[in-house]
Amino acid sequence: MGTGVQTSKGAKTRGGGKKKLTPMLAQYLSIKEQAGEAILFFRLGDFYELFFEDAERAAPILEVTLTSRNKGDPNPIPMCGVPYHAVEGYISKLLAADLNVAICDQVSDPAAAPGLVERDLVRIITPATVLEEGEGLRQTRQNHLSAIVRHENGAGLGIATVEISTGELRVCLAPSLDAGREELGRISPREVLFPPEDKELEDLANEVTPAASPRGVPQARWAQRVDEEIARHLDGRSEEFSAAEQEALRRALAYIAETLRGGFEHLRSPIRYEMSDHLLMDDRSRRNLAVVDGGAGTSYGSLWWVLDETSTSMGSRYLRDWLLYPLQDLARIGERLDAIETLIEAPGLRRDLATQLKGI
Repeated sequence: MGTGVQTSKGAKTRGGGKKKLTPMLAQYLSIKEQAGEAILFFRLGDFYELFFEDAERAAPILEVTLTSRNKGDPNPIPMCGVPYHAVEGYISKLLAADLNVAICDQVSDPAAAPGLVERDLVRIITPATVLEEGEGLRQTRQNHLSAIVRHENGAGLGIATVEISTGELRVCLAPSLDAGREELGRISPREVLFPPEDKELEDLANEVTPAASPRGVPQARWAQRVDEEIARHLDGRSEEFSAAEQEALRRALAYIAETLRGGFEHLRSPIRYEMSDHLLMDDRSRRNLAVVDGGAGTSYGSLWWVLDETSTSMGSRYLRDWLLYPLQDLARIGERLDAIETLIEAPGLRRDLATQLKGI
């Protein structure tokens, strides 16, 4: 496979020669270089078009016809397309096949453009950075992205976890690799970022996230923007976070910058927690007690399934989090029980609250 196309002046054909590219294809190749391994959806009017190897890889997964551009040419260019108004369903199919998707949109008015329409890469979508249910966002499970960095002492791990769809940021320090393994098992991230030179952490990422796509840190083109964002979030609080936790946070934000093209606006200030704040259960105990998994990869029959009478998918995810992170602090347990007591003693308020929540 492969066309080997790299430049805007010419493209290698399957026979090894070069052919002159149209301005549109030269623009496509320039943006494809930014997209890397992601399948590039290139907006052309009412369709997103895919070319070359991307088209050959994606067409059977998307169940669309693989055709070609310049059919009379000795080396026609493979292509396929999907309508832009229904793109979410096609994106979800590629994500389910463990492929990332890059979206290239028209950023100038085609009617006003005298020549080639201006286009730009606006987003890269990965399993942990989906924002819409139509793209594959799970309604009742968090869609976590975690970044792991070895602690300065070489034993523990700094772990930063982001839930892109809600903007939640959480950071902790695991005292050992085994503790980090258990914590990642509890987080159950869709993707894990790790220093590419650290083979042990790469093995750990693969071990705890078999359905995800562990990878190294993106290029540092967003370094200044990321540092500014961290400074804003940690204003006056930097001493609360270890160097490893801050580096894990930096790597997570760099990845978000690369995929969302700098979309930090909805991210909340990071919450630092101690693993000792919660009752720790290893993966085997969680499975044997059927805390959130009733078997066969579903929640049916689990404690979560029994208790889940929530009004929204967000509430269901929150309840799951409570079950995976049982409190040990008596004061916080008391506060939670007081809140529950208030709702029990006010059935009208509880009913009105549930009605309002169901509209979300």
